[in-house]
Amino acid sequence: MKTLTHAALAGLIALSLSACQKDPAEQAADVAETQREAARDVSEARQDAREEVSDVRADADASQAETLRKTSDAQYDVRVTEADAAYKVAMEACEGQEGDAHDACEDKAKADRDAAMSAAESARSDARAQAEALENRNR
Repeated sequence: MKTLTHAALAGLIALSLSACQKDPAEQAADVAETQREAARDVSEARQDAREEVSDVRADADASQAETLRKTSDAQYDVRVTEADAAYKVAMEACEGQEGDAHDACEDKAKADRDAAMSAAESARSDARAQAEALENRNR
C-alpha cells in the first residue's frame, strides 16, 4: 500500500516537472488520469486485502472446527469409559444385596449409566453443531 502511494506520488511529481512544458488543459488531463489510476490501484489493493483476510478467517474457522470435532470425540470416549466403569462398580455393589434392594440397585446403576451416556452424546452433538456452524459461516 505504501509502495503504491509512493509510486502514485512519484508519478505526480514527474508529471508536474514535465508539465512545465505542457499547456494547462493537457496538464490537468494528465493529473486527472494519474489520480484515477491511483484510486483504481488503491481500490484493487483494498479488495485484495479483504479477500486475503477472508481466506485466512476461513482457514482458521476450518481448523477450529476440526479441533472441536476431535476434542469432542475424545471427550465422548472418556465419558463413555467413565460411565461403563461406574456401571461395573455399581453392579458389583449390587451383588451384596438381595431381593427388591438388589433389583432397585441394578435399576439405579442402569439408569445412571444411561443418563451418563445420554449426556456424553448430547455434549458431542452440541460440539459437532458448533463445528458445523463455524464451517458454514464462511460458505
